[in-house]
Amino acid sequence: MRSHPAASLFKMMVVIKPQTLGYPPLPCTNDELRKIEEHVPMQPLVRLGVPDALASVETVFFHLYTVSMVHLVCHSQQIPDRPLESSFILADGQKLKLAKIMEPMPNTLLAFLSACRAQGRRHILQHHVPYCYTGRCRRRL
Repeated sequence: MRSHPAASLFKMMVVIKPQTLGYPPLPCTNDELRKIEEHVPMQPLVRLGVPDALASVETVFFHLYTVSMVHLVCHSQQIPDRPLESSFILADGQKLKLAKIMEPMPNTLLAFLSACRAQGRRHILQHHVPYCYTGRCRRRL
């Protein structure tokens, strides 16, 4: 059985940040990465936030333009009245803004962004924002 031609072009980036200074740990991020690794071959998988690959804003941007699918799991900073200014917290506290992620990318067909920030005992919806699922990385907020 021959694979579809698009399968040879597929490339996925997973960005995890299990430890972030000033935030509670996210212990399941490594489990989530392992689950993805069970389904995506190593060749087309870009893994950031692991010991040998820092999850910096610069590195994430570099790969955003070459991948078909993006999956981010890290803490976030929510700005409710300006949602596209909300951001994911990456290496060394660097912020990856949603506005930048939502710019058109030539190869990206799907982005799954998942973030959590626990702040005291505020309402549960504020704990799990931003969450964004987009097709072709168009603004859908």
